[in-house]
Amino acid sequence: MKWASILLPALSAFLFPGCSGDGNSLAGATSETTNGIVAMAEGKPAAGAKIRIVSPDFWENENAVIDSVVADTNGVFNLDSVVLADNYIQIDHADGAVILRDGVPEKGDTIALPIPGKYSGVIQENAFAVENLAIVGTAYRANVNEFGAFDFGTVAPGVYSVLVKVGRGDTAHYALNTALSIGPEDQVIDASVNTDPSIVPLDRFDASFGLTTLGYLVDDIVWYYYSDSVSRRYDRRTDSWVSADLVHGEWAGSSYISVERVPGKTFGGKLRAESVLDSTARYPYAGVGVLFAADGEVVPMDLSKMSHLSMVVSGKGLVEVRLESTLLDSAGVNRHYSDKIWLTETEQRVRISTDGLRMEPFDSTAAAQFPWERASRSINRIEFEFSFRNNPKGEYLWMNCDDISFEGIRIEEVLRNAP
Repeated sequence: MKWASILLPALSAFLFPGCSGDGNSLAGATSETTNGIVAMAEGKPAAGAKIRIVSPDFWENENAVIDSVVADTNGVFNLDSVVLADNYIQIDHADGAVILRDGVPEKGDTIALPIPGKYSGVIQENAFAVENLAIVGTAYRANVNEFGAFDFGTVAPGVYSVLVKVGRGDTAHYALNTALSIGPEDQVIDASVNTDPSIVPLDRFDASFGLTTLGYLVDDIVWYYYSDSVSRRYDRRTDSWVSADLVHGEWAGSSYISVERVPGKTFGGKLRAESVLDSTARYPYAGVGVLFAADGEVVPMDLSKMSHLSMVVSGKGLVEVRLESTLLDSAGVNRHYSDKIWLTETEQRVRISTDGLRMEPFDSTAAAQFPWERASRSINRIEFEFSFRNNPKGEYLWMNCDDISFEGIRIEEVLRNAP
């Protein structure tokens, strides 16, 4: 999925359709076919399974399904090979489901269907304005009933972005809800649906730690962690943490940093970071951050419309929330905009106002030349840092963090810089 898929004009026409029809075959396609067999995990033919070809690029018309067939009593299906190329294959059966994103299967291949999960929920606020919900990159859709409830029914195992269509016609906008992580036989019930297009979740930690919630919608918005002795970032392609030169390492030390996803109170999870600053180092530091990138290249986000950076936190110590700008980096100005949070063991929602962000280290000349209004148009990293400036060396520091969101800004405004 490319960033440009989101930033095309008339965004509302590309995100997801208002209904879930099955569409017709592409006109003028060749007669060359690919045949395959669908079966349950134990080898039983998946007779009657529905095989749909789904556009992967947020659908250039109002129907995500390009072509559709039904498997016969032996689980055999035939599809046009040209139609299959560069698209997703979605296969659904009462007892199994799968999404194939890796191209055309070989002729005669047997495709095993894992047991599906189920996804449903209740919209607590603004339910009357919601037209439907969509699982991005699939044909799965769900309408909302009079009580605010929705039910996708069975869903193929995987991790997906979920979008909520709010409003109708020309006034419709899209709210990013979550990164849905669903496994075989999982029953996911979501009671914290985001229906506000002006709130963009950066990460709700509903899926495994590494790729952010926003990163499941647009490529490579990933976490990294660092200290005065180590720097690693998550690599989506290998699903692993790799060494990366993401921070200035001129202050050597041996500060400890550990980062993981732990269960949340209700739905999903939260970030847990633990640190001990090196008591023998002169300038120890450690932290975690989010890198904004697409296809492996840093692509800064435009946060100039953001009013608040919001999150739910608890912990011990003082953490500096740092917003790094490529504009400041390119100008050779080794500074950032930031605010600080005193962490307590009681969980609290913190809303950092952009009006209160301060350039650090402060310099009146640089602040006048690069005010937040200007620097905010090219934010390439957000960091949460424990440093010697704000915390005692050698003491145990920790932070739990969840539901990190940009407030007062829409998805298309955040991604304005995308190619």
